[in-house]
Amino acid sequence: PGTLGNDCPNDSGGRPSMSVILANVAGGEAAIIESRMGSTAAEVHQVLCDRVLHGTLRSRKVLLVTISPGRDKASVCMSDLLRLYGRLIQEVIYVGDGRFSPRAGGILDSATNC
Repeated sequence: PGTLGNDCPNDSGGRPSMSVILANVAGGEAAIIESRMGSTAAEVHQVLCDRVLHGTLRSRKVLLVTISPGRDKASVCMSDLLRLYGRLIQEVIYVGDGRFSPRAGGILDSATNC
């Protein structure tokens, strides 16, 4: 549903089908992942992340997100992504040295099931 880079749960009503890969901008992992992605497009919505790239990886839709180090930056970035793509996100994969959930209790909020 939607054009690459324009998917939004507010207008698509789609099932979870997208993986989010959250990588530290200081590490080299994002560049390696990006080199293996196909059909890439930059994010068209305003988000407080350093960079968001839509694409495919092994025939799956992915958002490759790079962020500056710091818990606050990751929290704000992930909140923006959840606001835009919450219903479409199937999984969030942290790569590099982040290794924490930016939201207490994890990414999913059991009170609102989102």
